[in-house]
Amino acid sequence: MRKKLAEAFRGDREIRAKMERAWVSTVHGFCSRLLREHAVFAGIDPEFYQADERESWRLQRECISAAMDALFREHPAAVRALIRGLSSPEFEEAALSAYDAMRGAGVRVEQLAAFPEPRGRTVRDVALTLEELSADPAEAWSVAQSRHLDAVLESAERIVTAAIPLEALRAIESFSANLQKCKRGTTAYELVRRLREEIGELKYALITAHYAPQRELLFDLLGRFDRLYRERKRQEGALDFADLEEFAARLLEENPEARARVQAQFDHILMDEFQDTNGQQAKLLGLLRRSGNFYAVGDINQSIFGFRHAEPDVFREYRGTVGAGGGRLVELAGNFRSRAEILLAVETIAAGAPGIEPRRLTAEREFEQLEPVAVECLSVTADDMDQALGAEARWVARRVLELGCEFQDVAVLVRNTEVIPAFTAAFDEAGIAYAVNHGRGFYDCREVTDLVNLLRVIANPRDEIALAAVLRSPLAGVSPDALLELRAMGDNLGAAFMALSAPAGFEAADYETLRRFRERLKEWRRRREYVTFDRLLLAAIDECGYRPESGARGDANIEKFLAQARGAAARLSLDEFVEELALLRDDNPREADAPPEDAAGGVQVMTVHSAKGLEFPVVFVAALHKGVETSPPPVAFSPRIGLGARWRNPARREEKDDLFQHALRQERQQRELAESNRLLYVAMTRAEERLFLSFSGNGKKLQNWAALIAEALHFHPADACDEVVTRTAPNGEEWSLRLVALRAPTVFAGVDSRAKAPPVETVGGTRFEYPAIAGQEDGNATVTALTEFAKCPRAYYLGHYLGFDGSRPGAQPGRIPAAELGLQVHALLSGAPVPDADPEALRLADVFRQSPLGRRAAQAGRVEREFDFLMAVEDLVIRGQIDLWFEEGEETVLVDYKTDDVTRQQAHERARDYALQLRLYAMAVERVVGRPPSRAWLHFLRPNTLVEVDLAPSLLDSPEQVVRDFQEAQASLDFPMNAGDRCHRCPFVRDLCPAVV
Repeated sequence: MRKKLAEAFRGDREIRAKMERAWVSTVHGFCSRLLREHAVFAGIDPEFYQADERESWRLQRECISAAMDALFREHPAAVRALIRGLSSPEFEEAALSAYDAMRGAGVRVEQLAAFPEPRGRTVRDVALTLEELSADPAEAWSVAQSRHLDAVLESAERIVTAAIPLEALRAIESFSANLQKCKRGTTAYELVRRLREEIGELKYALITAHYAPQRELLFDLLGRFDRLYRERKRQEGALDFADLEEFAARLLEENPEARARVQAQFDHILMDEFQDTNGQQAKLLGLLRRSGNFYAVGDINQSIFGFRHAEPDVFREYRGTVGAGGGRLVELAGNFRSRAEILLAVETIAAGAPGIEPRRLTAEREFEQLEPVAVECLSVTADDMDQALGAEARWVARRVLELGCEFQDVAVLVRNTEVIPAFTAAFDEAGIAYAVNHGRGFYDCREVTDLVNLLRVIANPRDEIALAAVLRSPLAGVSPDALLELRAMGDNLGAAFMALSAPAGFEAADYETLRRFRERLKEWRRRREYVTFDRLLLAAIDECGYRPESGARGDANIEKFLAQARGAAARLSLDEFVEELALLRDDNPREADAPPEDAAGGVQVMTVHSAKGLEFPVVFVAALHKGVETSPPPVAFSPRIGLGARWRNPARREEKDDLFQHALRQERQQRELAESNRLLYVAMTRAEERLFLSFSGNGKKLQNWAALIAEALHFHPADACDEVVTRTAPNGEEWSLRLVALRAPTVFAGVDSRAKAPPVETVGGTRFEYPAIAGQEDGNATVTALTEFAKCPRAYYLGHYLGFDGSRPGAQPGRIPAAELGLQVHALLSGAPVPDADPEALRLADVFRQSPLGRRAAQAGRVEREFDFLMAVEDLVIRGQIDLWFEEGEETVLVDYKTDDVTRQQAHERARDYALQLRLYAMAVERVVGRPPSRAWLHFLRPNTLVEVDLAPSLLDSPEQVVRDFQEAQASLDFPMNAGDRCHRCPFVRDLCPAVV
């Protein structure tokens, strides 16, 4: 910016000299300079350093975990209630996101309790409506209708007379008001309708009241975290980005002399992109400027950074103040970027859209060649959404080739990064060079994964998953047969590798490769004691001759990773760096791939946010049908509402917002819709000469931007077409548009759609063809497999993937094996004949029959034993067999009997390992009978001990989250250890597993 200003005023030496002395920087750069110059007044270390986002994030995760641990030690029961109430696996991450939003708004944690409770429906509102309904004569109602009305009055009365919120929530679940059973056209009918609506809305207030103690505990947790996080930064002499703004504003607010001196330092202050200012920055600018010396530039229609807590109302209010106060207000209508036809298309599509201010866009730039049609819109329809997206991507590739322009003149903009692989695959097939600004994620790139695994192995040679990946990577290049041979040696893969002493069973080349890499690994581990890990990594790359398969793009990613390692080596040990990388991968920060050196010569593929401020001759705004998740996280903050949370309704299996979250959700929906429309506006206005809009679908109702554009352009994708039509802009001016509607599958000329050959490898003189790896996760799994995975992913991996049974000697002679005993007991209790049943099996079966649950089941109206089921959770089909469930009146009871050889005390401890299993069974029963089981029991037959299992969704092991973790582990082949007391019972510990017990 400074160079641009100097160039603009090259002929005026006086102005140029002033520009050279001007403070030209970002807000954070300004704050950093201000704080260094006034460090004493600000009360900070003059030598502070600015922590980047990765380091800040790592510190936050460490501090929130420490705060949670401390809180749990002091209030274990209350913390369990908080976790059970929130019922969200994203709890800590959501709390950090809310904290970040608070700081952006300039709100401190201690101010949270002062936010007033939003207005909601109250018990008194329901009571008043109930009183009106009770007084209404309900004339002309039939006998059946009157009986139903009496039932409505009775059940509503239980709600308004409930002593506590929980009792009222339970009463609501039994409330029923069927309007079809009421007399239409009467006052009583309308009162019943109103009563039903009020009771539905009453839940928000009751949830708020019921979880008031947990809400206070949430404030306590955030306060503890805030203190820990600030202290950690103080100890390290670090400030994060929010600190820069906060401390700069506090400096000016609390020190009048410093504020006067700083204000006098600047004759004029110019703030660009003022529409993207957050509350804290607005406060800072208010303290910095004097009357008449502030000039702001902004465009409400380009405010798209709400996820960074930008507040467009800050600019809107300032603009209104300037206009009302007689200040100078300049409307910039001239557009020096785009063709007139493109601007007319933008005005037509954006007309009347929420969040977009009506504005005439005047084309001020002249173009040498006039295109007959500058705007095109495409729709591709197929039965399968993925097939439709692939066809859309191939159409984009075809049009890029047909245009005949330089690839670097083309940009493909998307809203959701999930669709990027479809477009890059189409470009690969068509031979189109491209650069991805935001792809699958830097930490998921093959070359970065290889280097991270190498560091993990240097840190811990017994990390067999990382070692297997390194041995198969270009770092070592070991064949699959050699890897299988290592695994078959009956020990931890790392231990077997380090102990390898003979070539028996290995091809000569493989053995030499293994031996050479092992010696290198030993040397790297010795050198780690006195060489920084960035230098160690660089040496390892050179010694192995490592070259990425992705060419220039991979080289750039390696350089970027080495730069990160150099920066981290000054503050972290190798083990700490490896841990930080693991956290980063789990958080999926979507850090962009490093662009290769020749990236400037390819099509630019990026998100719309990344394209802000850029311009391209040709722009494709693609995958318009694909939206993003806009629901608030389970814990969220708004500067107008406060802190909201989503809780588990204790009266039924559902999640429900409290009043704060309910108000926040409504506010967010309006803000997200407005910002979504502005984001589309920004995307379209990046185009200079040609604009292409494309979307795909399966023939059902259009969603997201696709729906907005189809309606605005009067485009009916169900009707196949390829035609040029005329549309009229809001100002009455006509413009031309090409509409294309296709049905997939479609083969596009000019695009090589031939499938690529699978990789080929020769092992021992034999040629093997390996299919391309994609979607490695299973499509189905048993309840037992999921339960084993939830207990310990590493044990699951060793048993289910590597095939180790973990059996140990020591079974008592003459005793029936445990597995056979369990089968006999289950068969006996299901009523199946068991010839020559073991006496112990007969005894245990009788233990259950004589138990209270056994007697209840024998007399129940409906009993299901050894109940087989299939159900889908997320994208996984789960199969299982439930020992017993029965219906007794209004109650559904779920029972699972265990033959584990445990004591009474051990039974209660072991029950925790089976909680997920019971929750999955409960989901299956609910899908059969339409309601969840009332209670669930584990009956440990040997000690004759009953343990009730809480079926409430758990923060730590909800079925949905376990399924997601299960599939992610299979896709990434990352099965971490879950060390704990259960390790004492694990057959793999001290043998195949490196866990310390």
